[in-house]
Amino acid sequence: MATPNRFLGVFTMCTFFITFTLSMNSIVLDSIERNFNLSSVKSSTLVAVTDLSGVISAIFVSQLCDKFKVRWLSVGKLLFIVGVIILLGCQRMVDIETIFENSLNFTGTTSLPEICAKDTCSSQPANSFGTVYYILLISYILQGIGITPQGILGVTYIDELYHPTKVAFILAIQGGISLIGYPVSILVGGWLLRRWVTLGPPPPVLNPRSPAWIGAWWLGFLLGLIPLILLTIPLVGFPRQMPAALKISRAKEEMGIRYSFNQTDEETRTSVSMDVKKFLKRLFGNKSLLFLLLGDIVQFLQVAAFILFTPKFMAHAFNLDSTSVGLYICIIYGISFPLGSIIGGIFTKLFKMTGKGAALFMAITTLISSPFLLGNLFYCQQVPFAGVTHPYAGNSSVSGGFGASKSGIQDSQSGLKSHCNEECECTTMLYNPVCGTDNLTYFSPCFAGCQGSPSLRGGVLLYTNCTCVVNTETPSDGGTARAGRCPTEDCNGKLIVYLICAFLYMLLRFIAYPPHQLVYLRIVAEEDRAAAQGLRTITTKLFGQIPGPILIGYLVDNYCYVWKTSCEDDSNCWFYNMDGLTKILGAVYFVFIFVASIFFLLCWYTFPERGFTSGQRRGSKCGVNSVQPASLDIEDNASDLNTKTQSFV
Repeated sequence: MATPNRFLGVFTMCTFFITFTLSMNSIVLDSIERNFNLSSVKSSTLVAVTDLSGVISAIFVSQLCDKFKVRWLSVGKLLFIVGVIILLGCQRMVDIETIFENSLNFTGTTSLPEICAKDTCSSQPANSFGTVYYILLISYILQGIGITPQGILGVTYIDELYHPTKVAFILAIQGGISLIGYPVSILVGGWLLRRWVTLGPPPPVLNPRSPAWIGAWWLGFLLGLIPLILLTIPLVGFPRQMPAALKISRAKEEMGIRYSFNQTDEETRTSVSMDVKKFLKRLFGNKSLLFLLLGDIVQFLQVAAFILFTPKFMAHAFNLDSTSVGLYICIIYGISFPLGSIIGGIFTKLFKMTGKGAALFMAITTLISSPFLLGNLFYCQQVPFAGVTHPYAGNSSVSGGFGASKSGIQDSQSGLKSHCNEECECTTMLYNPVCGTDNLTYFSPCFAGCQGSPSLRGGVLLYTNCTCVVNTETPSDGGTARAGRCPTEDCNGKLIVYLICAFLYMLLRFIAYPPHQLVYLRIVAEEDRAAAQGLRTITTKLFGQIPGPILIGYLVDNYCYVWKTSCEDDSNCWFYNMDGLTKILGAVYFVFIFVASIFFLLCWYTFPERGFTSGQRRGSKCGVNSVQPASLDIEDNASDLNTKTQSFV
């Protein structure tokens, strides 16, 4: 088994299932928020601590684990597996059935006199959401520590096994296959969310298209966990150094790439891997590396949030269920991820890109991709919502209702409460919308003032004598309402435009992926590769991937119209102001990627023409590594010497 191709196969499948498992957070985000009563900021913080723990562990992995790459890759997989097991256990700590049983008593499943009661905290089931949230944090911390070695040690181990001219293409194939895990995860997750979270029968008023539906989100994590356990077993058995690595080291020396594979020279290796001060000194003298890191930080502010919130955005912007969202994302990302990565790898090999050429190619593709982010401005017209986007028909709203967001953003109407439903203390604990005969959507039968007992007619649940719904025939009597939101105009055209923009954006981003990997391998000296990968992981996660989802989550929460009633600080949003949300997201996404492309252009502009060769000292100011034959450097040095001699004469 100790061959480069077999290691590549096992490692690629491991990263595929890790990507599959981590990506499950995107499609099940809404269900996790409802399951554990979380806001967007809280849920995005869970993902952020994954990156934060990765940052801390990357410091030790890049400096202390380079000598035993496979061993620490295996340890990382085991920690990741333990983290997922803890996450699955958290689902058993929340009594979902009791929550919905008590919530349904306040949403109009019985007559109005029976449900008119004070909405106090005593009516809500006692659930230790705070304790569960801290356990969730531990789970995601372990996952973050577990995935760190594969991004640092896995890449450098592969670089030791393949010829320098083939490394970028090999990494493109490996990355493309592993990244397919994201769209496959979205598709599988969307299908699994059609099952109720407990795998039993759902509450009587809910179905997979209901806004309050909680799907079986934990099943997706379980499906990714089982094959990962099986793949970790052969991964443990690979050797510390393969026989093929010695042959590759000689090839690198012949090409002029500085390389030292003397495992017995502990003093030299320790000075390279442990002397952080000298490495930082070389770092700050390398302007092109600094610009590359700044570009990565800015782009990961957008990319991390875009991947996490895209399924949720599509569901709310285009009124889609989880299955439809999963299908669309699987088609778009399932094609753009591998196709873009393979095209980028072919371009890298076809044009024999050096580090400087790869930096220019990466900058151009990033700049071209930024306008496609404006596709986030498209969305379907929202349903007319009583008390939020439209006033109650023939009734005035009561000041201090539920329509305001946490930031104070609200519509011209004061909220969901009105004189027509003030007899009952309605709650927003459960979103159970009904559509009145006046073509207005009401948050629940309670807010529609429905006093008659519900009845099933033609497969549709109807509510009668609704005091907030205007009866055009006999205005003195209440109108009727049916379960579900009112229909909106057909907006398939806007959805198609959005999907095309998303596809082209992701295609261009992943065309730049192989050159991006090559730049990091050639922008520093050979002995600094692992440290550079570790520094990249630290900076992009600490300043990009961690604050990105939290920042966007804060913006998303600010455009919430209706929050879930809760006696705790945690809560999730039922209804968003899509007009404001799409504008802010489109603008922020565009600015981030445009600025990142500028930094990448500066990286290319400051990228030196020469790189490290076997004849240069490590302390030289020329700290960039590009793939060039050693003979070419000798000829250039001789030419420079002749020029200086003639000038002196």
